[in-house]
Amino acid sequence: QPTKNELPPSVMSKAKYVTDITAQCSRVGELRSAIEAGVMTADDVHAEIGQIINGEKPGRIGNELIVCDLTGTGAQDAAIGSYVMKVLDGVVPGGTPPLNAANKPRLPAPKLYDYDTIKSSVAPSRELTEA
Repeated sequence: QPTKNELPPSVMSKAKYVTDITAQCSRVGELRSAIEAGVMTADDVHAEIGQIINGEKPGRIGNELIVCDLTGTGAQDAAIGSYVMKVLDGVVPGGTPPLNAANKPRLPAPKLYDYDTIKSSVAPSRELTEA
């Protein structure tokens, strides 16, 4: 949404700012309006969400204000979809055993990386493209 502007740029410039993909947010996210207003640059972004999830950068510290600008990334959606399909493999809706049954291994949460890493490691699957 190239005209997206739901938060005043002055609020964004006072917050710890997190994006899904900074380059994309600077073009079509809330960050774009703060850059246009001259109160932020892409260098003011604290982290991409994957960097926080992976522990590369800290998330919330204390009671600070955080703005998370999520414009949506197909690669992250595909990674999450692949994870969900693995978790649900063999599960029948309304059937037993439940998802957390002892005989069904629990998979770790998917790691989110930068866009290039996800793009190079997530192959489209028939199940995902037909879903």
